[in-house]
Amino acid sequence: MFLHGSGERGTDLNLVRRHGPPKEVAKGRKFPFIIISPQCPDGQWWDVDALGGMIKKVERDYKIDRRREYLTGISMGGYGAWAWAIAEPRRFAAVAPICGGGDDSLVDKIRTVPVWAFHGDADQSVPIAEDQKMVDALQDAGGNVKFTVVKGGQHDIWSDMKSSIGCYRTGAKFDPAPLFIEFGKYRLKVFEVLRKLNDLWVRCREFSAQLVCGLQVLSPFFDLSLLELYLCDVV
Repeated sequence: MFLHGSGERGTDLNLVRRHGPPKEVAKGRKFPFIIISPQCPDGQWWDVDALGGMIKKVERDYKIDRRREYLTGISMGGYGAWAWAIAEPRRFAAVAPICGGGDDSLVDKIRTVPVWAFHGDADQSVPIAEDQKMVDALQDAGGNVKFTVVKGGQHDIWSDMKSSIGCYRTGAKFDPAPLFIEFGKYRLKVFEVLRKLNDLWVRCREFSAQLVCGLQVLSPFFDLSLLELYLCDVV
């Protein structure tokens, strides 16, 4: 998911092709994933409720792996990326805001979401302090966050594409989105997966548990849907 900046708002979709992944696609570049690039109407800001409704329709209409949805955005879209991730902290496997910012008092909601933020230290349009405060707050909350500062970079650091799709283009990777198990009101992060004979075990910081069919498990890398908590021992 790519969110454009304020200069691409309107009803002319060609504007969306000015920057980022849509620009590369327009030039004929092929990617091994689906790119969704909505357009924000004139005079408006990214509306996370509208975006959420849009992506749900895309999920219904296309073959989407909901465990591997990634979000990025530039400038106004960088703000939108922060805001959308905070509004739906379980939706995205990772987020890459570029030259954005947001409400740093809310970032604890995405402390389990890998975030890679980018900003130029010479940005005169959106001061680097905007992203810096988000990164600092997320680090304080124990989040999984990386911050790349482009030395001498102006507001358009995405122009060479190394920022906006750098995690794909350069071969760098986000840390895997964490595995969680859920039961009732509890959602616990799994940091170890073990196999003992024919049984599958997972280990959380709070407990270890043997799992059998029934309980939903959230993970982009383990096909463990429909599991059920069978035994829970305090570590």
